[in-house]
Formats: sequence, C-alpha cells, structure tokens
Amino acid sequence: MTKTRIYKILTYCIATVWIANGLFCKVLNLVPRHEQIVARILGHDYSRLLTIIIGISEIILAVWVLSGAFKLICFLSYYLFLFSLLC
Repeated sequence: MTKTRIYKILTYCIATVWIANGLFCKVLNLVPRHEQIVARILGHDYSRLLTIIIGISEIILAVWVLSGAFKLICFLSYYLFLFSLLC
C-alpha cells in the first residue's frame, strides 16, 4: 500500500470520527451524555444549544479535513479544538 493511499484512509477515518461525534452524538442527541457534560461545565440554561454548536463545529472540521485545504491551519485548528474540549 502506498503512502498516499494510507494517508487518504487515515484522513477518512479522522473525518468519520468527527462526523459521527458531531452529527450523531451531539446534533441528533443520540448520546445524551454529551449534553450532560456540557450542562455540568457550562450550565443547564444553554446546554442544548451549545451542544449543537459544538456538534456543528465538529462537522465543519470534518469537512475541512476532507477538503485538504490549508492543511497546516486545519491541523492547528484540530488540535486547538481538541485542547479546548479537554480544558
């Protein structure tokens, strides 16, 4: 398998994880635990709205990863986003 093919497979895997977490877990609320975590950290008043915004951000990040545009900025944004979710 060539490096290019491996790179494409890994790119699709990363994007799939972001889409699954963003769309299914957060936007469609199939995993209520995600909203509960947001509510615990940021408060219950806007937890649903904020969870949806986070989910949409994850979907946008997945599309950006798949587009291959501005790879360095995408990479830095990806890790900044992950870091912000952990803090």
